[in-house]
Amino acid sequence: MNHMLITLAYLLTININCICQSKQEVYDQINKARINQDVDPLPIDRKLEKSAQSWAFFMPYRGVHNTNFRRRFKRGGAECIAWGDSPVDGWMKSKQHKAIIMGQSVKAMGAGYWRGKWVLRTFTK
Repeated sequence: MNHMLITLAYLLTININCICQSKQEVYDQINKARINQDVDPLPIDRKLEKSAQSWAFFMPYRGVHNTNFRRRFKRGGAECIAWGDSPVDGWMKSKQHKAIIMGQSVKAMGAGYWRGKWVLRTFTK
């Protein structure tokens, strides 16, 4: 009986951070949308990805919006946050998020995911 409870707890723990979409699928969807609108596809920037992954992990503890947001993006970037399984669908339905993703001046992207929360970071300089 104890082994069954431990196994169930382990499976629930694994499922909490189950990515229904991979980061590569998110990147591919973004670039497909950009290409469909005659905008150049974006390369993946590993520094942006690392930053997005870190923020996705710490977001539940620090809150989505904090005082460092303006300082973090003073150098020319933007951020999209989504909850759930299909972040790109949600971002494309939002005028502000879609503008961030489809912008001609966007030069690179990086995504992070943790426990149902997606973060996309872009760089424009």
